[in-house]
Amino acid sequence: MRELRRGVTMTKAMFTSAPSGSTSMAGAGTWTSIGDARTVAEGEIKAFPQDGGPVAVANVGGTFYAFDDTCTHKRCSLAEGDLDGTIVTCICHGSQFDVTSGAVKRGPAETPVGSYPARVEAGEVKIQR
Repeated sequence: MRELRRGVTMTKAMFTSAPSGSTSMAGAGTWTSIGDARTVAEGEIKAFPQDGGPVAVANVGGTFYAFDDTCTHKRCSLAEGDLDGTIVTCICHGSQFDVTSGAVKRGPAETPVGSYPARVEAGEVKIQR
């Protein structure tokens, strides 16, 4: 089970790039507000429903990273997985992804998840898609 963590800091914003081979077009899209940054506690991940599928947002030390919420192995929610530093482990079969890039760190997944530039502006998480 995941531990509930408190103490959210909203002072940093992070721009991430899409993993090699991703369909994400970093820098080409518009910035879209997807939710309240205060709802993503430090060390946690939260999924936000979006057109095109849910986007997971991880808060790593006050820096926010956005990536597709759906594991590329068996389509499970990565937001329900465990976050250790910048690595999320899928609860279904243990695949691991780097939240900073979407890269696969451990299988059985073989395909990275898409990642998106993310920032916090006026308390809102915004992504560029």
